[in-house]
Amino acid sequence: MNSFSSSRLRINRDHAGCSLCIVLVDNADQLEEAKGIVHAWSAGQQKSIVVIFDTCLCKAALVWELLFQGASYVYDFENTPFLNKVIEEQIGRWQTVESLLQTSFVRENLLGESQAWKSTIREMIEVAAFSQSSVLIIGESGTGKEMLSKLVHHFDTRKNKGELVLLDCSAIAPELSGSEFFGHEKGAFTGAHNVREGAFSLADQGTLFLDEIGELPARLQSELLRVIQEGMYKPVGGNYWKKTNFRLVGATNRTLHEEVSAGHFRLDLFYRLSTWVCKVPCLAERQEDIPLLVERFLHRFFGRADIPRIDESVMEYLIDRQYRGNVRELQQVVQRIANRHVGSGPITLSDIPSLDRPECRQSQANYSTYSGYERAIQNILDQGCNLDDIKKLTSQIAIDLAIKSENGSINKAAERLGITTRAIQYNKQK
Repeated sequence: MNSFSSSRLRINRDHAGCSLCIVLVDNADQLEEAKGIVHAWSAGQQKSIVVIFDTCLCKAALVWELLFQGASYVYDFENTPFLNKVIEEQIGRWQTVESLLQTSFVRENLLGESQAWKSTIREMIEVAAFSQSSVLIIGESGTGKEMLSKLVHHFDTRKNKGELVLLDCSAIAPELSGSEFFGHEKGAFTGAHNVREGAFSLADQGTLFLDEIGELPARLQSELLRVIQEGMYKPVGGNYWKKTNFRLVGATNRTLHEEVSAGHFRLDLFYRLSTWVCKVPCLAERQEDIPLLVERFLHRFFGRADIPRIDESVMEYLIDRQYRGNVRELQQVVQRIANRHVGSGPITLSDIPSLDRPECRQSQANYSTYSGYERAIQNILDQGCNLDDIKKLTSQIAIDLAIKSENGSINKAAERLGITTRAIQYNKQK
């Protein structure tokens, strides 16, 4: 990378393997343009670095504003030693993340092209490959929290890496919880006929994944915290200490802040666990990934490459349907459809089992639900608007949204709305 020099606002986008721009700001007149560039790149899930040459401009308020606009980093040129090297190292890290994003592990196990999903994967790859931090994964049931824990372990760069050990805290019997975590000696209790290695031992130099960690009993929370802090523990029935060192990954569908406030979860354990927090998007937040997931599931269930074509109406149903169980529920729905389908013809609405047909009717009914519209129209009525005002307002909103979704094309917007371009122009003139 060439040394920086002061001139007009410059943008450097040439960084192989990494979608990135570096915005160089010399004076206050360039700030608004810089903010716009940063915002545009952020909207496309692309990285941006802002370098400010005038130290007088580099105040906390401006730095915060640029970060809120989507800048990845903001640097003060005069007060950042070896800035070229710092930026080169950061770019190298991002390039590594992008290359790992294209690996077979991600493509095969964490399918998705939506911005929300890929942003989550990038974040998890970076924390896995460039730190040893504990991670708290928060998300609804069925969003893929366990698979993300496997990603963290897979891209962990420790030498002589140990195993990934998975425990479901909600499924551990209270009377056996000590043995599950600490292991036990022979004869430690009735039925302990042999020595058993616990999770702390099995995960040594590896990763311990605690699913539903919000369900962990208070006693075990305290003991887990002590093991994390000291790296030492005693097996049940043992009179000696063992060392352990693992990366802790916890997952929950609960709001742990509320659990802490209610006294159900230890605050100190929460802080230890949440060194890095990852919020996993639900399926409703990544609907554009549903066709990819459906195709993947059909290949799996039919066991062959030439899967039947999916009728457009079926795909619309699968996209519009509500999934309380997220990707896991989508997989089950697709499996039921695949099991019902007969022959080599396309998959049609008739292949949707009776179990799922009420959801199909609900999906259609969602188009005519009034709950959200009622609130909006009530607000308009409260402002003294009459029916004509409401019609004009909703027409204008629909036209503006259609033009925006068609990237400014009035012709395509008119076709989408089923009206003429002249009608759009007339409406906008009003």
